[in-house]
Amino acid sequence: MIYKTSSNIQFILLLLIRIGYVLSIAFFLKNYNDNPFVIIILSFIFLVFLLVSGNDEIIVYTDRFIFVDGSIIKLFQKKKIVKISDLKSITVIGDYGKADELFVPKFGSKSDTNQIVLHFANNEKEMFDTTIYIENLTEVVKVINKLMR
Repeated sequence: MIYKTSSNIQFILLLLIRIGYVLSIAFFLKNYNDNPFVIIILSFIFLVFLLVSGNDEIIVYTDRFIFVDGSIIKLFQKKKIVKISDLKSITVIGDYGKADELFVPKFGSKSDTNQIVLHFANNEKEMFDTTIYIENLTEVVKVINKLMR
């Protein structure tokens, strides 16, 4: 492994969100007798949110990089493996960074994302959105561009 995106800020915010989900579920279950049907539905929804929420991550190796759309449960994780030799270029679009998270937290909202654009040697193009900060994505592009030479 050459480079791995990580953010303490996103980790802490996601941890707080997950704690909120657990506390909400506990509150719902405490009030189960008030309205069992609604409590079961709300608890299930918050449990799904808890299990699906996660951090995006990019791991760069010498010959490939892996984009992971994170989740606690592997079943909900999406992985995209790209061979560096198949790439013609890689760019990032967006400006979502640490400052956006600190000053206007969206608590995991996918509305604030950056986009990774992959141009392959066979002239195909692929784009995907990520919540990884632009600072980290810029570093990923630098590392991959060095490996493409």
